[in-house]
Amino acid sequence: MSFDVGTYSSFEQMAKGEWHLPIDNATLNAVRRRSQNLMRDFNEERHPERARTIAEEWLGAVGGGSTVVAPAFIEYGRNTFIGPEVFINAKVTILDSAPVTIEKGALIGPDVRLITVNHPVYDVEMRRHGWEKADPITIEEEAWIGAGVTVLPGVRIGARSVIGAGAIVTTDIPADSLALGVPARVVDTLENSQEKWERDELPDGVPVRAMDYRHTITKR
Repeated sequence: MSFDVGTYSSFEQMAKGEWHLPIDNATLNAVRRRSQNLMRDFNEERHPERARTIAEEWLGAVGGGSTVVAPAFIEYGRNTFIGPEVFINAKVTILDSAPVTIEKGALIGPDVRLITVNHPVYDVEMRRHGWEKADPITIEEEAWIGAGVTVLPGVRIGARSVIGAGAIVTTDIPADSLALGVPARVVDTLENSQEKWERDELPDGVPVRAMDYRHTITKR
């Protein structure tokens, strides 16, 4: 039987979440080389404005006011979409075989791993012969992903939710939730939690929106 493995190795199949073979072919190699070159340039660049220009070329989208702290490892780049006012701390790893979307105002801590790609779990022979499948990850608006968190394929983190440091997120987390542990479990709700607001610890007269009083923003 003849079989053309190239029919199962396109970037489009990979990004759509179909079973695929990430073999060496001209298209995938070109995407990988492009990402590797831009990643190197981004991680070595020390001028904030030039680094942002590189990031805008490297990634699928970078919203206004967003910051990505080097070094960063993002496998393909073009499948990563960063909204406005996002902050991504150092040493993020994003395996973006499928789309990774980080929405407005989200915070990503250091050493966070966003992994969209998966291998066969039960079919050892299929796994041994290189088959992969990817599912998208979405981090909704104003969610905070703590240091060292791993988010696995197909997960959606709800708006304003907080994922505690070191958690491994295997399933969707609803909006306004605090999730901790391995695997991550919702331990509290953040909705209608005014009695726990940290603003009560601020000195009298200090506004919550203190950043609005700055005339300029210092770039990292």
